[in-house]
Amino acid sequence: MSYISEESFEVKKFLSDECCLLPNQIMIPQLHQGNSITAIVSPILFYQNLPLQLEYGVEPEQLVFTPEMNPVEGCMHSGQIVDTIRHLYLGRQPLLVKQCTRCGGKAQVQNMTRTAAIRAWDQRWTRACRCGGIWRIHKASQ
Repeated sequence: MSYISEESFEVKKFLSDECCLLPNQIMIPQLHQGNSITAIVSPILFYQNLPLQLEYGVEPEQLVFTPEMNPVEGCMHSGQIVDTIRHLYLGRQPLLVKQCTRCGGKAQVQNMTRTAAIRAWDQRWTRACRCGGIWRIHKASQ
C-alpha cells in the first residue's frame, strides 16, 4: 500500500513540474479584442469642475485616457491585423481592407464564401460593422 501512495506522489510531482514548464515550451497567440477600446469617459472626469466646456471634434486634453491592455502572460504578439467579422488573420499589411468609421475594426473586402451559412453571415455585415458604423475601404500604401 505504501508503494502505491509513494508512486502516486511521484507521478503528481512530475505532472506538477511539467505543468509549470508548459508556458516556456509553447507559444500562445495574443488574444485579440474584437473592437478597439475607446474610452468614452476618463476616470479624471470625476475630478473636474463641472460644467465642462467642450468643442465638437476636439478631444479635450484633460480627459484623454487610454485604458491599459493587460496581456496574458506568455502570449506573443504577432502584429497582424485580425478580421473583426470572420476572426481571421489578414496579415501585417493587407492590400485592401474595409475599416469601420466608428470602432476602427477591419475586415476583408474579398470574401471567400464556401457554404450558405458563411455567405449569410457575410451578407449580414456587408453594409455596416457589428457596432453599427459604416465601412470605408482602405488601400495599403507601398
